[in-house]
Parts: sequence; structure tokens; C-alpha cells
Amino acid sequence: MKKNKIFAGLTIFAIVLAYGCKKDDNGSGDQPLEISTTFLNPNIVIFSHNHIGEGIASWDFGNGKTSDQDIDTIAYPFAGTYNVSLSVFTSSGELVATESVVITQSDPSLIELTEKEILLCGGADAANGKTWVWARYVPQHMMKGQYDPWQWWWGAASNEKAAFNLYDDLMIFKAVNYEFVLENNDTTYVNVDYLGEFGVEGTEDTPVYYDVSEETFSWAIEERADGDYLSFTGGGFMSYYLGVSEYKIEELTENELTLSVIINNVLWQFLFMTEGYDHPDAVDPNVNENLSPATSVSQLTDDFETDADILWLFQAEGGGGSGDDEFANPFQEGINVSATVYEYKKGAWEYSNASMELDFTIDLNTHDKVRMKVYFPSSNTYTAEGLKQKAAVKFQRWQEAGNAWQTQAEVIQEDVLLDTWTELTFDFTSISVPAERMSEYYNKIVIQFGDEGHTEDGTFYFDDFEVLAK
Repeated sequence: MKKNKIFAGLTIFAIVLAYGCKKDDNGSGDQPLEISTTFLNPNIVIFSHNHIGEGIASWDFGNGKTSDQDIDTIAYPFAGTYNVSLSVFTSSGELVATESVVITQSDPSLIELTEKEILLCGGADAANGKTWVWARYVPQHMMKGQYDPWQWWWGAASNEKAAFNLYDDLMIFKAVNYEFVLENNDTTYVNVDYLGEFGVEGTEDTPVYYDVSEETFSWAIEERADGDYLSFTGGGFMSYYLGVSEYKIEELTENELTLSVIINNVLWQFLFMTEGYDHPDAVDPNVNENLSPATSVSQLTDDFETDADILWLFQAEGGGGSGDDEFANPFQEGINVSATVYEYKKGAWEYSNASMELDFTIDLNTHDKVRMKVYFPSSNTYTAEGLKQKAAVKFQRWQEAGNAWQTQAEVIQEDVLLDTWTELTFDFTSISVPAERMSEYYNKIVIQFGDEGHTEDGTFYFDDFEVLAK
């Protein structure tokens, strides 16, 4: 491991000076063991002892450093009082001595830092430390999933948490005293499971009042067999409160920091960047490259035979699912003998779906129904806990990304017939929708087959999709 150069090697003069400070007695017999100190400067101390004869020394210099030398030179970069202890083990037993060393001033030039520590705090010369912020405009800067077996459930879209007093937090790492400063503007975004620690009740993650100005945090990076870990003393944490003060470092570069933590088999991953960094993966949350060509609700129809103004999207999140809007109809029978249909293959991801995102909003006052033909094969395995004979259509707002379900309007059809084409109509007339969302809100339509909240896969088909006017 590379270290910063701390100070030059001892001079012959320094060693002689150290011996000159030793007592004349030998520290044996009834003579107590004593520690001698010589300050080369306010932050570098030479330690020696008065024992002469056989014996093995064991030093603890009070700053995390130890030694088995009779004479050693130790640098103390930070001001403070350090309790030094020495044990000398002889054939007759153990001799013990202690000494308090007072360092009156800090000297950052003496700080020993690893390469990763320098990347994190900016090095000993960075008097104000290095400031990190959320990579708020990078998709999936906050992710949540299952650890074992591994699968992601959700990833934050660009700027998704803007309303929760999260992105204005500053996380400052300093070399001096390994100080960590969290500037949270007296508000911390707290995971729902830990609201009680702040005396708050709730059913979802919530920003809560938390004045950290009087708190003292320090940081450390520790190498372990499975990687490097970032930890904090004093209950420090990286902006979003999950009740933990230790994170695994997945990646650390000059401008990016990726951390993860596992809690009760739930895997969290967070992406931070240095303040002011122009991240190459940043995405304007108001720009959508996946918008359908349609410019009005009357164009929201697709028979999958001719060119439509709909760009179908399929969300599988690595679960193996897929969508195909040019699939040859495998069941040309009954009410649907068309040549081409949409094949919907649900994978292991719990919330697989097909969707379209629009550059306009749908007015539910004038268009409140969705109709399509569906085919549910009996070759799928349907169970009470897994895949179900269920079809759902949801109106959402794509700007809400992972939180879109919280304001969605949804209609579900249950007990869909098997092995036959069935025409389903999803009627939103009786769905309770706040007035402010009726006309100028929804701009995304989601189709979901087989239900959600499970990892079972299945294959379905639909055709002749259309949004109907009243």
C-alpha cells in the first residue's frame, strides 16, 4: 500500500539525543520501568526506556501505532493528549510503564494517507477537505434490491428525490483528525424503518428535523478480505439515514464514490460525486428520449400490423423479461386471426411491465377506457402466491419515475380466461382520481400481466390496443 512521505529518516544526532535522555539506572530489580520522550519538533517524538538487559519491548503509542523496538520515533499529526503504554517482557515477568504525551498543534503534512483516503478527502494539503454530493441527475444514483438471490427492485431516476431535502446535503471529508462533516440544513431524509429513532411516525421515507451542527463525526477506510469499507464514528452516515455507519466501497475515483450496504438481505447502493463535477451520465429529468411519436390521444392505437405512433417499452430490470411488438401470432383463432401481436414475457423482476411514455397528457374526462385483446396460455404456472390470471392497466406520470405508482390510476381485470383470445376493457370511470390529475397529469400507460410482487416468469400476448373516448 502506498503512503505519503511523512518526514525524513532520523539523523544520528536525534538517536544520540534520545539515548542522552535515558536514565542511568537499568530498570531491573526494584527500579521501576520509565518512559523517556524527546521532541524533535512539536509533532515528532522519540520514545525510549530505561530497561537494560534481556527483554522484549511492546509499545502502544496511543494513536493506533505499536512497536517492539527499544527506541522508536512516532509522528503525531493531530493535536491532543495521547496515552502511551510500554510493556517489557523478561524471564522474570512483565514491566509496565505509561506516559501521557501532549501535542499542542496539528501538522497535516505528517498525516499518513492511503491512495483511497487521498481520493476521498483530497489529501493532507486540502485544508477544507473534499466535498461530496449526490449524483442526483445520474439515473440509478440510489438503488434498492434483494441481496441473495441478487436482483434490483428499484433505481432512482434523474432528480427523483428532489422534493425530499436530500440533494442539498454536503458530505465533507477532511484529513485533519479524519473529520467528517455532514451539512444537512437541519433536515435528514430518513428511511421509513428508522423514523422512530427521530420520534417520528410514518409509512414512507420522510425528511425529518435533525440538527447535526453539534455532532462530531470521524471517518476511516478499512481493508478487509472482501473489499474496502468506509465507516464513521459518532453515528455518522452518508446523508440518507438507514441506521448504519458503515458502507462497502464499490468504487472510488477522483470524482465518483459508489457505496453499498446490506440490511436484512436488502441491498442498497448509492452514487456520489464531487461538488461541481460534470458527470458524463447526467440526464436532464425533463428530457425523455423514449417518448412515443404520438402527439394526441387519438393516435394511441396499435394493431401491430401497420406502423403505429407508439414506442413500446419493456421494463425487466435484469430479470430476463422482454417485449416484442412484431411477434407472429402463435394462436390465430377465435376473435384474433391477425398475423402479428405483442409478445409479453415476464421475467424474474417483480414489477415487469410494458409501457408507453408520451409528450402530452391524457385527459381522463374525455378518454377514460383502454381496450385490448389478450391471450393467457395455460402453459404458464399460475399459483396463489406467484403468477396469476390477472391483467392491469395503469395511468402514470413518467417524470415521477420510481415513485409513479404512488399517484397512479389503475384498473385490474382478474380471472382472465386461459387459452383463448379475450377482449378486455379497462374502465377508469369509477376510479377515484384527484381533480388535479384528471386532465394535465398522466402521460404514461403501463400494461402488466400475471400480477406483480413475485419472481415467477410467464408468457402472454396482446393485440389491438386502443385508448377509447367516452
